[in-house]
Amino acid sequence: MRFLPELPNGHLYLLLAPRPLQRPLLNEFIARLASQGELQVLVCGNRFDAHDIARRLRRYTEMVDAALGRIHLARAFTCYQVLSLLRHHRLAVLPTIVTDLPDMFYDESVCQKERLKLFQQSLEELQMLSRRVQTLISAIPSAHPARQPFLDLLQAQAETIWQLEAPVQVPLQLRLF
Repeated sequence: MRFLPELPNGHLYLLLAPRPLQRPLLNEFIARLASQGELQVLVCGNRFDAHDIARRLRRYTEMVDAALGRIHLARAFTCYQVLSLLRHHRLAVLPTIVTDLPDMFYDESVCQKERLKLFQQSLEELQMLSRRVQTLISAIPSAHPARQPFLDLLQAQAETIWQLEAPVQVPLQLRLF
């Protein structure tokens, strides 16, 4: 997957894809950036596959342990923590990848109005961050109507969107004879 595009500063990128397609691409971006230097990964969906990233790093460098050590992880478990982490990293100088950003804002224990407000504030923080450093956000498309406003806001803020769809599985016609 060495065909991945570069991520210049001053641009907010969005990778919108179903999980089976998204994970390998996201891990490849992380591996490539870690082979070049330090980076910040904000994990929102509680999914981070260090083993796969280490395997992918071997394509870029022999010093896998050193490259893994350049990945600074932060995890958010609530929508409030996402905003707090983004504000904490407001002045970051490291390339930043935010995984599954909208996932933390789907929590129905927080009212929709509050979640939307927090999400918009998070997007503002990401816009400021993207002006200084490489910034990539990942999200998973959803058919659930309550989730669509978050995805719409995210797509409106991103300057570049890579939207991938799962290939359609054509049913196999069995032969009679």
